[in-house]
Amino acid sequence: MRIAVLVVAVLLLAGCQLPERQADGAVRVPHALGETVLERTPVRVVALGAQWTDAALAMGVAPVGRLTDVAGPAVPWQPTAGASTGVDPAQPLDRQVKDLRPDLVLLEGALGSPSTYLEMTAIAPTVPELYAAPAGRWRDQVRALGAALREPDEADEVIAAVDRRLDRFAAQPGGVRGRTVAVAWLAGPGQLIVSVDPAAPALEIFTRLGMRLPDALPALPADQGRVVLPVDRLAELNADVLVIGHSPGTGLDAVALPGYGELSAARNGTAVLLTPVELAGLEYPTALSVPYLLDRIEPALRKAAR
Repeated sequence: MRIAVLVVAVLLLAGCQLPERQADGAVRVPHALGETVLERTPVRVVALGAQWTDAALAMGVAPVGRLTDVAGPAVPWQPTAGASTGVDPAQPLDRQVKDLRPDLVLLEGALGSPSTYLEMTAIAPTVPELYAAPAGRWRDQVRALGAALREPDEADEVIAAVDRRLDRFAAQPGGVRGRTVAVAWLAGPGQLIVSVDPAAPALEIFTRLGMRLPDALPALPADQGRVVLPVDRLAELNADVLVIGHSPGTGLDAVALPGYGELSAARNGTAVLLTPVELAGLEYPTALSVPYLLDRIEPALRKAAR
């Protein structure tokens, strides 16, 4: 496959640019490191990132390779059909990816660095993060992949199906519009990380449902939409609905935190304790994780709506 890959010298904020179908049938995909031109429809896709993996699966494409931490323990919202070869990020990527004979490589997070991007483009057309952001916007990823696969209508339907699911719940009488929600996770002993930007990916579900943050949270000094709080300030997470989890490997338990039982969500049965995998799906939402997590959180939302 002949590839044309344009790499700019500086990072570009390409989030507002849309993939384009060119007159010769090639597809141009803008991204944070420039643009990638795919002259043929990819069949063998390597997805090195959880959000790209879900985008591919939502589009009906089983990646031939994905990161070992994703391809290992089952992610509850991912279909089980289709085997993938694990790609170990701790080992040199070029040989592992080259052995998979990909038509398209998708990079995410730390693996989307300029050096890794250039290394992968020597193997196959490569699309890294679409723009400089802490978490890829899943709708844009689905649209970009739909363009690459020459299936833009299917990509639009994947997105529309998720939005319909959210909007149906939001439109129900006696819903949660105007109710408050707090989302946090235990990052380590004595430390809470709290989402305080309504536009943050972790709050996407709740913002779409018309919920809001408790008044005090958006006023806190934040970094990339998050604020770090000591656990003795747990009371600031008092909200109609509390969604809380812990980072993997910490062995921490939010229920054991001093003052947890005094929170209104804990008293009213509207607190949701997420596993580390579920928490990652909330922080880095996808077309597959959003419907799963809405189902997971829905009982608490219904209680809060009463």
